[in-house]
Amino acid sequence: MNCETRDPFLSMGGGTCYKGGWVPAGWTINVTGTLHLISLDDAWFVQGDDGIVYTSPHHLSPEQHVEGATVTLRGSTLASLSGHDGVVMVGVFSLDVRQ
Repeated sequence: MNCETRDPFLSMGGGTCYKGGWVPAGWTINVTGTLHLISLDDAWFVQGDDGIVYTSPHHLSPEQHVEGATVTLRGSTLASLSGHDGVVMVGVFSLDVRQ
């Protein structure tokens, strides 16, 4: 879901387009989904059960590198650079991997 309006949080550093609406950076989220690893620079993303893609600049620990694992992600939204790309950037509080 893309946001149809401009980011109202730009003056505060930017917000995140989340489920069709804007939320400020720091908004707490809890997501269950499937972990996918990208070979370049330890990049990863979670395909949420809600249909949204979540990623982070934070690296995973080696024991979390389980392609296709079901995970629970707890974190907070980070300001989006594009805002309309359908990907939610998060700061990770915890990422629980279930194999």
